[in-house]
Amino acid sequence: AGDGRAGQALVNPPPPDFPEPFEAVVRQFMEVLDRREFYRLLARFWPGEEAVEVRLWLLAQSRSALSRHPREGEEAFVLPLAAAPELRELCARGGDACWPSSRTYVCPEGSVKVAAAFSLRYQGEIVGLLLAPRLEVRHQASARRVADLCAPAVMHLEMYDSLMRDISFRDTKLEAIHEMAGIFRNLDLDRLLAKILEMFLGILGGEAGALITKEGEGWRTRIEWGLRQEVVAGLRVAGRPLGDFVVEHGEPWMMKAGEPAALENPSGMNIASCYALPLLVTGGVPGVVLAVNVDATCGQDEVLTSISRFAAMALENARLCQEMLEK
Repeated sequence: AGDGRAGQALVNPPPPDFPEPFEAVVRQFMEVLDRREFYRLLARFWPGEEAVEVRLWLLAQSRSALSRHPREGEEAFVLPLAAAPELRELCARGGDACWPSSRTYVCPEGSVKVAAAFSLRYQGEIVGLLLAPRLEVRHQASARRVADLCAPAVMHLEMYDSLMRDISFRDTKLEAIHEMAGIFRNLDLDRLLAKILEMFLGILGGEAGALITKEGEGWRTRIEWGLRQEVVAGLRVAGRPLGDFVVEHGEPWMMKAGEPAALENPSGMNIASCYALPLLVTGGVPGVVLAVNVDATCGQDEVLTSISRFAAMALENARLCQEMLEK
């Protein structure tokens, strides 16, 4: 692993050592929502006895440059991949590289010294590299495991920061957004789903509701509050299952009380009004939240959409945590 060839991994690597149980380490990385805390975790769990300045570099959308993930107060630092062929290969193929001596790459903002590089993969795509100025080959397996933890953590951190910038702080429901930001740290999937549904019903004043997820050709009710699976299964809009209709449109759908019944409901349950909201996430829609017999939502679409984005991230967070612990 020390010959410098990009993408080469250790053969039968030893299990990485951490100062805490691996489950606790995974949870710390998956729950982090602060840049300073993220880099504190990275420094704490990076293998080796000496303090090393390890940094994450995210791949630009053009895939022609790496941008250093900034700490608070740092200026932008861009490394063109044309000046770093070894790193360009890692960004294209994935894998790791560990060189006997460090290499220096020069760019307009300064220079970058690299002795080890690890690709960061999120949702099946390479999104950047973890670069270290030095690393003993015997620590490569542990460093690889840290990189696996960093990839989803930094992407969630970026999405969280983006969401917080987009939120309108003039909204009267801002406290609900802050509450959702708090449950982002909840990695128990069942409790998380129940809390998401509880929050939506509280905002909408709904009498009943459900959180459904797509499974195969149909929809599965994951959490229900007075809205049974057999009722949800029969709900249709324009001849389409309600879940499919909402997902295809990618935006909230509402039937107000007193309006012509746009919702087909063969169950006979009294549904005078209905609000359906997709949980949007990069690469797909993991679920839909339904609330029936709601009070009103006038002016609340923006805040509900913001909260749904937090909910989708929290669900993805919990799923990735479970996936890592099962490996």
